[in-house]
Amino acid sequence: SDKLVRAEYLQSMYKLIAALLFQLLISFVLLMLLFQRRIMRPVRQLQDDVDRLGEGKLEYAVQAVREDELGDLAHGVDAMRLKLDDLIKQQAGLNATLEQRVTDRTLALHTSNAELGSTLESLRNAQMEIQRSERLAALGSLVAGVAHELNTPIGNSVTVASTLHELSAEFKEKMEHGLTRSALANYVDRSSHACDILLRNLTIADDLIGSFKRVAVDRTSAQRRQFMLDEVVKETLLTMATSFKGNLHEIKLEIPPEIKMDSYPGPFGQILSNLVNNAMLHAFTEHPQTEQAGQVVITAELLADKLGEQVQLIVSDNGSGIAEDNLGRIFDPFFTTKLGRGGSGLGLNIVYNIVSDVLGGSIRVESSLGLGTRFILRLPLHAPSSAESSPYQLS
Repeated sequence: SDKLVRAEYLQSMYKLIAALLFQLLISFVLLMLLFQRRIMRPVRQLQDDVDRLGEGKLEYAVQAVREDELGDLAHGVDAMRLKLDDLIKQQAGLNATLEQRVTDRTLALHTSNAELGSTLESLRNAQMEIQRSERLAALGSLVAGVAHELNTPIGNSVTVASTLHELSAEFKEKMEHGLTRSALANYVDRSSHACDILLRNLTIADDLIGSFKRVAVDRTSAQRRQFMLDEVVKETLLTMATSFKGNLHEIKLEIPPEIKMDSYPGPFGQILSNLVNNAMLHAFTEHPQTEQAGQVVITAELLADKLGEQVQLIVSDNGSGIAEDNLGRIFDPFFTTKLGRGGSGLGLNIVYNIVSDVLGGSIRVESSLGLGTRFILRLPLHAPSSAESSPYQLS
């Protein structure tokens, strides 16, 4: 029977299969250990190094566990680490340099700003001093003009008083030797005539001194008070009369007598005198004394709008006019077309500042070459209470 043979054959087959399976298991375990050691461990080490590099820890080198392709990869990553470290150091140096440059430039900017502020303040102070000098010079010219105007009536008064004194001495002498009716009548007539002349000249001097006193007080104190517009304009022009003697130019007033203002007559008078002087200096340069005379017209009218009660004052002339390129610059400080020939470039700038800052009004100009110039001022009848500390007063 082959039963026994088959059983032994099956047993041998089972043993062979078991041996093969065991051998396969041992081989798999050995292969896994070999793969773990030769492949996975270097890969994990390289991964750990790369993770460390990702965290920014560049001070540790990348370890090359094997000298094969994985070792070459590790050496490449380490070279990348070194280059990255150099780049980071260069970037840090550039950042430090940039921060230092920013700091230096910021400091330079602050220094420049401080110097610019100091220069601007010095320029502002210089402008204020020049403006104050302009006003003092104008006041000095006003004093000289009034003194010149007073010379005639006071000189006449002295002459008449001296004549009256001699006449009285002669009359006294005649009284001692006998007085006739004709001598008495002659003395009374001549004395009366002398007194008329004396009173007339002293009245002129008194009016001029009164006008000068009011104008001078207003100019030097910038005090607020109520005044009639036409009276202040007339007083201002009266004190300027000597400046216009000897020329043919005419100043014409068209101001209603009922305009009453509560404002600052001193700064207002300075505005008027600057505008009139500006016309005499610039507008009539093409009208010499031997030719046609120029005319300055000063008009005023009351206005009532949403801004309240105002007065519109217009100072116009029939002079040479202003070029269109200069119209936007005439109120700028130190701008003048007569530099070195009587113009300082501050007259209209002072006018603009006083109108806007002291009197609370506005000013604009209309002009064309050959057609004259019009300065149009709008001033509130009740000025804002802000001029007591204004830099335009001379105290």
